[in-house]
Amino acid sequence: MKAFSVYLCKLGWGGFLVSLLCGGSIRAEAQSKPTPHRCIRLVPGQSLGPIRLGMNVAELKALKLGFSYTSPQYRTVAKVGSYRVVFDAKQNKRTVRLIQHNLKKVSCLKVGERTIDASRGAYGIASQLGRCLPEERRIGGNVIQCHNQSVWLSYKQFRGTSWKSLSVEKMKPLSLPTTHCANYLVPGSHVATPNKDWKTTAKRSVRTWIKPQRTYCVRGIALTTKTTMSTIPKIFWGECSENKVNGGWVVHCNHTRIQFFFGTNKRLLGWYMSRYNRKPQTSSFETFVKTHPTCKQIPQKRQSPEVAYQ
Repeated sequence: MKAFSVYLCKLGWGGFLVSLLCGGSIRAEAQSKPTPHRCIRLVPGQSLGPIRLGMNVAELKALKLGFSYTSPQYRTVAKVGSYRVVFDAKQNKRTVRLIQHNLKKVSCLKVGERTIDASRGAYGIASQLGRCLPEERRIGGNVIQCHNQSVWLSYKQFRGTSWKSLSVEKMKPLSLPTTHCANYLVPGSHVATPNKDWKTTAKRSVRTWIKPQRTYCVRGIALTTKTTMSTIPKIFWGECSENKVNGGWVVHCNHTRIQFFFGTNKRLLGWYMSRYNRKPQTSSFETFVKTHPTCKQIPQKRQSPEVAYQ
């Protein structure tokens, strides 16, 4: 107490408050600064990090990452370090049939010679990973299956809280759709491509052209150049207005902040996506058509990228 009185006399109340506030801000900044994460290797259908599918309890304990059963009574789920493993209940040897890891604790994924940025979220990871299906919207969260159901991306965002995890599982191939998603459309937010996330802002929207043999998945449905106007109401709940303009159609879904553009044959050309709700504009369609890659008036070297800011 005496030392504190001497310290206070030297600084005065003003200096003491300043030092207290600065010290508190420094501590808060140090606490808020994320700790450096690691990069783990992913082999679809085989392993995640140091854990392989088919490993038994003795092999898991030999990794020296720490081992404990989540439910000691049944012993079907265990925690190995930061990993969660599920054992095959049909086998007495208890071999690993599923490996799961929280992606918030991982900076990147090593897949072969590629490095995938894990901070981009489930859509960005799926677009980089490749061979992923449209998302499945479930009660407990959404799921994206990749590499013939051997890799599962699970994620959820509800009332400000979010989580995402990566699971590797060995399953028998099922009769799945052959359409894989090269890109993902997140209404009102961004377009996830293998290279980057094209995010909407308060001042700019994202323009997307759909090229042949390219798929954009949104809410469980794949959008291609063969997509017709009747598909849009199946994707988005609520009302979408259809407006015929010179040279095509505009389907404006105000609740999703997207304007879909269709040609005279009612086939999908692309869309504008903005951060805020906007009224349908004929000028936006005319601008879109004039800059579309199929327009012969624009030289090849001046063509804009498939996804760009508008």
